Amino acid sequence: MKRIALIITLSFVTFLFAKNQTVCHPPQNVQAQIVYNGAQITWDYYLPDTAISYNDNSPGGIWTYAKNSAPGIVFDLSTYPGAVLEQIDFAHYSNHKWAGPSLYNLRIYDMDSLKTIAVFDSLTAGDSETEPRFEVGIELGSIPVRDSIKVGIFIEGLSYSTDGSKTLSFPAMMTDNSTYVRGVNYILGDVNDPWLESDPDYTNFYESNLIEAGATNFVLDLWINLGNGKQLVNAAAEPDTFRVFRGATEEDLVKIGEVVNGEHSFVDTEAPGDSTYVYAVSASCAQGASGQVPVTYTHPMIYSVGAARVDANQDYIPDLLNKKIYVKGIVNSPNFDARSDYFIQGGNGGMRLSNSNFNLGLNVGDSVFVQGVVQQINGVTGIVPEMADAVLVFSEGGSVDTLTLTMTDISEEYEGMLVSIEDASILNPDLWPAEGYYSTQVQVSDASDTLNLLIDQDTDLDGITPPEGSFRLVGIVDQIAYGAPADWGYYIRPRFMKDLGGLTSIGDRLETTPGDFELNQNYPNPFNPTTAISYQLSAVSDVQLTVYNMLGQKVQTLVNGQQAAGQHSVHFNASGLASGIYYYTLRAGSNTITRKMVLLR
Repeated sequence: MKRIALIITLSFVTFLFAKNQTVCHPPQNVQAQIVYNGAQITWDYYLPDTAISYNDNSPGGIWTYAKNSAPGIVFDLSTYPGAVLEQIDFAHYSNHKWAGPSLYNLRIYDMDSLKTIAVFDSLTAGDSETEPRFEVGIELGSIPVRDSIKVGIFIEGLSYSTDGSKTLSFPAMMTDNSTYVRGVNYILGDVNDPWLESDPDYTNFYESNLIEAGATNFVLDLWINLGNGKQLVNAAAEPDTFRVFRGATEEDLVKIGEVVNGEHSFVDTEAPGDSTYVYAVSASCAQGASGQVPVTYTHPMIYSVGAARVDANQDYIPDLLNKKIYVKGIVNSPNFDARSDYFIQGGNGGMRLSNSNFNLGLNVGDSVFVQGVVQQINGVTGIVPEMADAVLVFSEGGSVDTLTLTMTDISEEYEGMLVSIEDASILNPDLWPAEGYYSTQVQVSDASDTLNLLIDQDTDLDGITPPEGSFRLVGIVDQIAYGAPADWGYYIRPRFMKDLGGLTSIGDRLETTPGDFELNQNYPNPFNPTTAISYQLSAVSDVQLTVYNMLGQKVQTLVNGQQAAGQHSVHFNASGLASGIYYYTLRAGSNTITRKMVLLR
């Protein structure tokens, strides 16, 4: 092979790199988003299935070379039929103080047919002022190798500095300290004439040991895909852990967490609210860590319900009116509407959660994370989500705090919260609404004051025989205020029959039942055409669960047989039935509970 005059400087410099190290690739697609308990950082991690490497990945020597020349490696792919070229990694020394930003061209050749496969122009290598640097995961664009057996990959430096009469190009490619592999490491003498067209018997590719007797192997790895599930050739390609960083900028990142490989997310529970900053993720392998992959993120303020409804100037208008915010709270009521009309509380405050366009299907005790707009709904501070998936249930079955008050205490401060009042009594039970009648208010009294009680037709309270004498009243503080300021019309809205001193049935079958015997409100309600009914048994019982229409006629028997103590659930399919109100009755031994449900087509 013909030799040409090249300006080559080869020096061996000792760096603190472990022997047999392999390149640790960084994660991909790093993203950050708000979640109920902070900011969630997510990322991907994937590699081509096979790496081919002729070096030990321990940079030791530095090659600087002349303008328009390029060092590289010729890869023998004879044992990899159908290979697809995916990525390369290479090590370099590219001091920006010498030559400025280290620009380079990546050149790929078919060494058998003497053709250029691809040229990637003006890529940028990172600065490595004090120690070698790996450029990892450089994408080749999935180049299929059809007839080639040998493929050459070369790095042409485009940044220059002068050393006396010499012009040296950068990035300066690194070699290792291992035994030289012949027929692999080459110098391309002239990138403008790789095949030496003036003399077809020669090329401009020269094996590096012909130029420097002490040459070692260039630190350049090729990643390929074979499509047959072949295992990785070099070990340690997968990281041990991923490290997560946060900082005001990319220059002051501080590690805030670490997760094992296999987990590709981390939640920053101490994310500063109402702030913009940078997250970054790096992969940590046995030989060290990859580069940090950053993402800029703005974390909004997350409000408790109490903070979201604050009215600092006490003008009965929430300070955040018409603002889109994030709120966390716990559902303290069932749905009071055919679509969505709930109450939530938390942080010493309550508010309405409402949208008439969709049914959220929430249950009392659900902890929710809501993105919505603060509104006033008939005088009540509320949050209105724009779509159903703007409400996230992040835990279920929680307990709801109940404040014990007197009727005199009821005011704006307790709006939307669940309260209890001792020794309540109904003053006008004759006004109690009949089954299916409009929502109606009746008066109740305690030892200190009187107050209105709203009997909502969307609950199971209309049509029952109201309690006699004094009882413990539980309900939501609500109001209807159409004027300004919204400082009048407060009342109590009970949710279930058990809110009226423990009542648990309807009509003339009102009974008090053991605490462990319970029939829950069907979900969803209203429904079309299926709904789930759950219940709890206190002991092994002969159970009947039956559905009736408004005339008391049996529609369907859902359960008829012995069941064990504990929780049970069954689905009711109302296909073929007309829209309207239906009842479902649970009988277990001497216990009976009936609830109503609405089929809405």
